[in-house]
Amino acid sequence: MVERDFGTGAVKITPAHDPNDYEAGRRHNLEFINVLNDDGTINEVGGELFKGMKRFDCRIKIIAEMNKLGLYHGDQPNKMRLGYIVYIC
Repeated sequence: MVERDFGTGAVKITPAHDPNDYEAGRRHNLEFINVLNDDGTINEVGGELFKGMKRFDCRIKIIAEMNKLGLYHGDQPNKMRLGYIVYIC
């Protein structure tokens, strides 16, 4: 087993995001919440503070708001590790 120095160990399930999360959401009767408008801006479900913002601008604002509340503890680069299969014919 490899010890990790990064992350919380929490698993995020976003049922409306992709097919795997959708199936997990259905299995566990999770609520499907959409915070985006068709144009990629935040809708009313995303909260009054962020409503109407473009999603990437919203990320910056969320970090700023978390900082104000003392809830943001920084970030660090995290190389995405995706598995793959090589087929040799």
